[in-house]
Amino acid sequence: MPEIYANTVNGGGMYHMFYRCSNLTDTTPIRVTQSNSNGMIYMFYGCSKLSSIEVEFTSWPVNTNDWVNGVASNGTFTCPTALGTNETITRGTSNCPVNWTVVNLDA
Repeated sequence: MPEIYANTVNGGGMYHMFYRCSNLTDTTPIRVTQSNSNGMIYMFYGCSKLSSIEVEFTSWPVNTNDWVNGVASNGTFTCPTALGTNETITRGTSNCPVNWTVVNLDA
């Protein structure tokens, strides 16, 4: 899969980009420095086999509503320490998936 890079995501941005893509299993780094409007809403919604996501942003973009709703129940979320560690990261369907293990890029 090619790298997903967006310096600024405006309007619909990555809204529904991989919505219900049931064969998606992992992602290459997602580099988003700023997200506005509907940015990443539902990006991986319903991607039931997705068990690995790597992001390089250091704070949550504006709109990640339900971006990981329906992904695999266990997986690995790789991110900079600034976004959070396994103990401190914000979890849920709009952040890091609940039961996933956090691996820090800069650890």
